[in-house]
Amino acid sequence: MANVLLLSLVVLLAVVVFPASGLTCSYSCTKYSWAYKSCGTWGWGRCGYHKSYTGTCYRTCRNGGWTAWTTYSYSTCTKTCGTGYRNRYQRRSCTNPSPYGGGKSCYGGSTQSVRESCNTHSCKVNGAWSSWSYSSYGTCSVTCGGGTRTRTDRRTCSNPYPRYGGRACYGNSYKYTKYSCNTKVCIIHGGWSSWSSVSSGACSRSCGSGYQTRKYRRTCTNPVPKNGGRVCSGDNALTTVTACNTQNCPINGGWSCWTTTTGSCSKTCGRGVRVLTDKRTCTNPAPQYKGTACSGSSTRTRNEICNNLVPCGGQLKQRGKGCMTRVCNVARTIAL
Repeated sequence: MANVLLLSLVVLLAVVVFPASGLTCSYSCTKYSWAYKSCGTWGWGRCGYHKSYTGTCYRTCRNGGWTAWTTYSYSTCTKTCGTGYRNRYQRRSCTNPSPYGGGKSCYGGSTQSVRESCNTHSCKVNGAWSSWSYSSYGTCSVTCGGGTRTRTDRRTCSNPYPRYGGRACYGNSYKYTKYSCNTKVCIIHGGWSSWSSVSSGACSRSCGSGYQTRKYRRTCTNPVPKNGGRVCSGDNALTTVTACNTQNCPINGGWSCWTTTTGSCSKTCGRGVRVLTDKRTCTNPAPQYKGTACSGSSTRTRNEICNNLVPCGGQLKQRGKGCMTRVCNVARTIAL
């Protein structure tokens, strides 16, 4: 029974520690053989003994196998952006499985470096200016006498263009340079100054539209002719006649003629009395334009003897008086 248990244990150890691989490997080993030699008195005897020697033995074996590569380090990338390169350092061990029983070790190296791309994202590209190029010339500020004109140059932020979040160019895309132009002397033609009053006559009337004479003078000094320029053409003196005191003259009022209204006689005969009423109006002429009104009264009354008249050479005559006549409806006594 003990022998059976021992045999089972040996088999189990052989399976666990030395798994079968289907290979048989030879190896050098010490072997023993039974040999004889003379022995005893005078060498007449033969004695047996174990003799060792090196021989070839055979046993079950297993060749080694590599594990998978594992990365343990990287080199620094050659670029920080825009696709650089680095080395990936890897190693493996000859333990998959380990060689056993004289089996072959793994063929090849246990370390390697693999070149691979890195930092493949695009680099920020900051913009840069192109060279200045001519754009345009402005016109000269004057035609003579020395002016300026402006040259405009242009550049673009395209050398290179900013990309991937890069900075734009700093500064202006245009520049302006001033140059002198038309430096020849200007010909200046003469020009008249403004008219200035020299004298002014009195108005011919104080009201009701008169006329007034004014004299003016001007000089060829605006500007003075220079550098062969023309002198002013035309007269340097001027006389004008203008209306003056155009307001209406005041008209003072004047009385019209008296008009008489005769009342009834107090008696039909025998020397009666009647009242004569005289009236006039301030209309000959009427006052206008702040003229003064008529002075005095516009009415008056007087008494007259009536029914006391006798014929008088075709007219009437009061008794004891001269003939009566009327001028402007006003009774006047005319001696006969």
